[in-house]
Amino acid sequence: MMGMLYQVVYTGALQPQASAEQTVRDFAAIFKVAEDKARELLLGGGARVLKQEIDQANAARYREILEEIGLEVRVEPSGTPVDPHAASPSIASSASGSAGAFSGATSAEPGRHGAEPPPAPSRPAGSEPGIGSGVGAGVSAGDAGAGAGPGTHRGGVRAVPLGNGWQWIVGGFELFRRAPIPWIGAAAALFVLSSLISLVPMIGGLVSTLIGPVFLGGLMLGAHAQASGGGFRMNALFDGFSSGHAGRLVTVGALYLVGVFVVAIVAGVGVGIIGALAGGMDAAVLEQQDPELLMATMGPLLLSALLLIMLLLVPVIMAYWFAPALVVLERMAPLAAMQLSFTACWRNVMPFVLYGLVLMALVVLGSIPMFLGLLVVLPILLASIYVGYRDIFYGGLPTPSRPV
Repeated sequence: MMGMLYQVVYTGALQPQASAEQTVRDFAAIFKVAEDKARELLLGGGARVLKQEIDQANAARYREILEEIGLEVRVEPSGTPVDPHAASPSIASSASGSAGAFSGATSAEPGRHGAEPPPAPSRPAGSEPGIGSGVGAGVSAGDAGAGAGPGTHRGGVRAVPLGNGWQWIVGGFELFRRAPIPWIGAAAALFVLSSLISLVPMIGGLVSTLIGPVFLGGLMLGAHAQASGGGFRMNALFDGFSSGHAGRLVTVGALYLVGVFVVAIVAGVGVGIIGALAGGMDAAVLEQQDPELLMATMGPLLLSALLLIMLLLVPVIMAYWFAPALVVLERMAPLAAMQLSFTACWRNVMPFVLYGLVLMALVVLGSIPMFLGLLVVLPILLASIYVGYRDIFYGGLPTPSRPV
């Protein structure tokens, strides 16, 4: 005897705290449909049947996933009429998960029986729906409740081969190549805005550092949407402000500032030691005020101080590197995100050395033609952060024929 079947109905409303655009992106990534179709479905108004003729357990899993990304849904017996004033397109016909199949679903079919139920929506190896169906194996709705909740990361940190450092840049270029104008626009806007904010007396540099992760978080959301099969938008730069994670991203910036402050204190102590050592030098050398003689005498000490500062800054940068991506895509807490970012960089020191050397070479080359080359280098750098994140946490690299 066949058990009772149910349908999952979207009420037409989002949860009060949900961001409409982020919900659209998450829905498109989970159900593997185009964002414009997801936007039309979710923001078109009226109740809609999203899934029908499924058992109670699967209906509960769908409800859990959909509510997690911000939809208001209800579960009811299959065939129950919905709002007659609203169309009720169903994603049931998109069994393959393709956008094309979805676009063909124009109405619900409550009376249809005997068809094979479509597979559950795929969710990637991370526990959050904000991570799309790109690199890494997805998990089914049946696994939805088995993972960690917001603020945690389900996948492990992979140690990747040395050559992957170069592949992150190649992957960044691949994302840039698919949407060069929006990427250039976003990178140029980031540079201009950061420069203008930094010009504000007294607080400019502080504010720029605090909101820098918010801009970067928005770009990671944009890169993720592109890697999941959508397009990259120039105004993705500002998505971090409306993602619901702006406060956490600003906290990342604040923690980064604390790290830099600690480095400055240690560096100050080092400079004091250098001064004390210089005080013990022959007074005649100092009184001559000969720049060449002073450089020959103090050069090694100053170089040591500079190397010390750079050495101390490296761990701070490592903790910062993937933190915005982990906050917006994994919904991690700021400190936990920075700790995990540091771990990821530490376990992949050699790929990062290669990555850094290649990036420095690209920056130098991009600076030669009146800095115009940086219009290409900077977008590739920003996109490569996302590619490195996907590679280290989920595995896999993009190719011209395969999305990230």
